[in-house]
Amino acid sequence: MDWLSLLCEFLLGSVGTWYLCNLSDWGLHTLSHIHTRLPLLQTLHSVHMAHHKESYPVGKLLKDPPYSGQKGEFVFAPLVFCIWFLCYLCLPLRFALLVVIESTLFSYVSNYLHQHYHLKGSWLEKYKWFQDRRNRHYYHHHHLRKNMSLGGLDPVFDKLFGTYNHSKDKKWM
Repeated sequence: MDWLSLLCEFLLGSVGTWYLCNLSDWGLHTLSHIHTRLPLLQTLHSVHMAHHKESYPVGKLLKDPPYSGQKGEFVFAPLVFCIWFLCYLCLPLRFALLVVIESTLFSYVSNYLHQHYHLKGSWLEKYKWFQDRRNRHYYHHHHLRKNMSLGGLDPVFDKLFGTYNHSKDKKWM
């Protein structure tokens, strides 16, 4: 394979992985809002609802550092591993590795942003793009079925599935 074909394959694979990550982010976050008796999903729901009701309830969405999460990222891990395993089974190895690497970076950035949405004095507050995403996230804390893209990196699936709301009203802060 020549270098141009490899580059095109890499770029197409990266774009596909970006949308897979956003869909997984949206889907897993949506699942975490559904009360169920299925063991893993029940744990996912209870840990995530603790984030909403105990750690960062409406009215106390901003706190002094450090971030005090409920370790929800670890509850998502088995589901992410299942997605990775499916990619390994269904894709050529180079694409499966691309999915694992890119989705790991995606998850890190998404989680990092999510933590900073809840921290007073975050170094990111000076950026408008961050303020807009933080506002959408706070809107989600007030309306639990809206703005399901957890880190708010790309709201494409919120828009596609009708869960997007871009309120410019700062009352959610």
